[in-house]
Amino acid sequence: MKNILVLILVFLFCQVPQHSFAQTPTSDFEQAKKSAYAQDYRSAITAMKGLIEEHPHNIEYQIFLARVYSWNQSFEEAIDILEPLVKKKVREALEVMIQIQSWSRQYEEVIKYAKLADSLYPDSSFKIQQSKALLSLEENKKAKALIDEILDEEPNNKETRKLLSEILKRKERKLLISYLNTSFSNPGFRPWHLASLGYKTNLGTIPVLPRIQYGQISGREGFLIELDAYPKIYSKGYLYLNAGVSLEGSAFPDLRGAVEYYQTLNPYFSVSLGVKYMQFPGNEALLYTGQIAYTFNNATRISYRSYLADIDDSSSLSHSLSIRFPESINENFVQLDLQYGNLPYEYYATGIQTNLKSARAGVQYQFRLTQQILLQPIFIYEYEEYFPEQYRHRFNSQILATYRF
Repeated sequence: MKNILVLILVFLFCQVPQHSFAQTPTSDFEQAKKSAYAQDYRSAITAMKGLIEEHPHNIEYQIFLARVYSWNQSFEEAIDILEPLVKKKVREALEVMIQIQSWSRQYEEVIKYAKLADSLYPDSSFKIQQSKALLSLEENKKAKALIDEILDEEPNNKETRKLLSEILKRKERKLLISYLNTSFSNPGFRPWHLASLGYKTNLGTIPVLPRIQYGQISGREGFLIELDAYPKIYSKGYLYLNAGVSLEGSAFPDLRGAVEYYQTLNPYFSVSLGVKYMQFPGNEALLYTGQIAYTFNNATRISYRSYLADIDDSSSLSHSLSIRFPESINENFVQLDLQYGNLPYEYYATGIQTNLKSARAGVQYQFRLTQQILLQPIFIYEYEEYFPEQYRHRFNSQILATYRF
């Protein structure tokens, strides 16, 4: 009986595969993944090559090796692995190929493979990849046609709607119309009116905005012609330039000009520094200004700006703070504004400097009425010192309209 039991145990031992005591391909694959995710690409590549040598027909291993090569910026090696699988119409291989071609900025290839993938496996994600590549090639009309096609079938596709907003923002020509009404109470005063019409376009590579304004301010009226320009200086810096001349009346300075430099320091911080000049019949005014802004990861932006006015050898200081909450999918935003200090409106029209102070609080909201039209209503309340120790209420209501074409 004892001999029979020994024979049974020997028989069972012989039936166990020898590789059960060695590392399995699955465990080798998991180890290769861990190495790749830890950015130890050399070890991962070596391990995957060994696995593919043992299992040359395993598509999963081949695709993962292509991924590791791409993570290591070895795009040609990755493409060489994927091309035979793409010819076999393997969906995952097509997806990885599109991704790698995009990373290597081969946008024509992205379009080619995305079209092939969409013809084999219809999916909006492949059209989105085509649209992104077309945008990178600045083929905006073709990209928009694809995006419209997706939105017809999937109107709530957030990624596509965001791409649509990006395309609409790229429109170079814009007609801008605005109207501002400033009313007073306790005591009352004749309302101020300011209307403007502008046309923004590109002059070569420089965005420019010629504009005409009409104003009725402090019992005066007149016209002002202005030109804004935004030349790019560095990859992360540009200038704001402004020049204006009054046509008739005395609602505006005879001459005005401005220069301000804007610089992005990193993905979060940006700064600017500039000066504005105004010439009136009896005097001149300089307004120094600077801004620092911080953008959070969710795109919320908080900015602080200070103004130092220098008129007739006297100076005054004011401060403003704004917080903007954007919703990029539809180009909407809400902005809250606060301001305090000595920045009277009067010296924009007359150049008269006083030591009177005011506090302001306001809100503005931009929304897209149609794909071509943006509207931006603004309301600002001001508690104004109009005479020493005497205060009144000021209400600023403005509407801005932008037509893009």
